[in-house]
Amino acid sequence: MPRIGVVRFLDYPSLPTSAPEDYPKIIKSGISPDGQHPKSPPIRGPDGIVTLLHRLGQPEAIDRLLDFEKTHEFKLRVHTDEKDWYKDVYVKRIGCNVEIGFINLDGVWAAHGVRYRIEKEPNSPYRYGKWTPVSTADISRSEHWGGCQDWVRKQGGQIALAILIHRHYERKVDIRWTGLSHEDWEAIQIHLLEQRMHLGEEKERRRKEYDAKLAEYQATDPEADIWMDFADLYREFLSCRADCGETRPKLRCGKCKFTRYCSLECQTEDWKYHKTYCGTEDPIPEDCKKYLKDIL
Repeated sequence: MPRIGVVRFLDYPSLPTSAPEDYPKIIKSGISPDGQHPKSPPIRGPDGIVTLLHRLGQPEAIDRLLDFEKTHEFKLRVHTDEKDWYKDVYVKRIGCNVEIGFINLDGVWAAHGVRYRIEKEPNSPYRYGKWTPVSTADISRSEHWGGCQDWVRKQGGQIALAILIHRHYERKVDIRWTGLSHEDWEAIQIHLLEQRMHLGEEKERRRKEYDAKLAEYQATDPEADIWMDFADLYREFLSCRADCGETRPKLRCGKCKFTRYCSLECQTEDWKYHKTYCGTEDPIPEDCKKYLKDIL
């Protein structure tokens, strides 16, 4: 039951969705481990970095990263603390030259990495410059810097995907830039710590709710855990398919009778994507429906 993602960007004041490719944009929704729709906008490395900073609640850090004339150096590192799967993510910018990538468990940087050059075009209507792809490498495999622009873009997109799929914005992040005082750095770290603590408390609350429901359902259904997990997946499918945030839409696609929308506007916006797989999605299993009574 895969759900193919359709990337939608947030129309952030200084990072408009109307900007051309290679201009950073904040990803609002649509990242899926099952892959992206063939007509979905492409995901680029800088999108992942500014989305990370946005979800961390750090608007000033976005400005410090992107405005190389105001801030000479910018550094960021996500500490994953995982020993068997995830890698730390880093950002290094000196002047207009930027490098983003992974740090592996052996401490090797650029495993893999991508380099860009921020360029402000004459008379550009955009506040920040575009990120021109320069090169990519995987030093851990002795693959040194090189590659055409298209390949660099795709490699950067893989870093962005990792940041969002593995929820790096919920991990320990160290952010520094030229001129940042120790007091302000501490204030940022305290804010990020409080945010992680809040996320942890919210996860624990949801876990307790799940455990309570599971105990209730397992009294009559020994396979309740399986169907509850399926129900969670179907809740995503039954939310407004245009990813507007509405979780209980009432309007259904007139053709497949399955996909839901909250308005004709959302349905119209999504049709160019939905028509690719309209009518091909599996119906909800009967054994799963009782776990979705609140939205069916």
